[in-house]
Amino acid sequence: MLTFRNYNIADWFSFYRVAAAPVLLVLIWYEQREIFSWLLLASYFTDAIDGFLARKLKITSPRGSQLDSFGDQITLVIGVLGLLQFERDFMLKNLILILIVFIPYIIQMIIAYLKYGKATAFHTYLAKLSAILQSIFILWAIFFSPD
Repeated sequence: MLTFRNYNIADWFSFYRVAAAPVLLVLIWYEQREIFSWLLLASYFTDAIDGFLARKLKITSPRGSQLDSFGDQITLVIGVLGLLQFERDFMLKNLILILIVFIPYIIQMIIAYLKYGKATAFHTYLAKLSAILQSIFILWAIFFSPD
């Protein structure tokens, strides 16, 4: 049974990212760049804090890890969609470099789905560094318009 008590604070931060995705899509659709930018920043902030809280409070779990990974994937996709909407010229001009950065991530996700039927949930330092760099790139491009 799905009840509030079955989930911890770190899980709720991950749920926020999943729940924010449709709102962010609507903001993209209606070209609400500023609101989108701030809500995307909030999503990345919850991504940064959920794992820390889970470890600090000793409430890590396989479910939490999967929720976090799912929230991460959705947030990344929404961020890229936001870039395509709000910085289309920049994205097209730098398409090769952007593909070089994102294709390894996409390939490993496809392989994981084919092999395991679900996304991978690697929580290594390299995966964290990659997520940090991707989020910085996306947020910088959306907040500061690189062109």
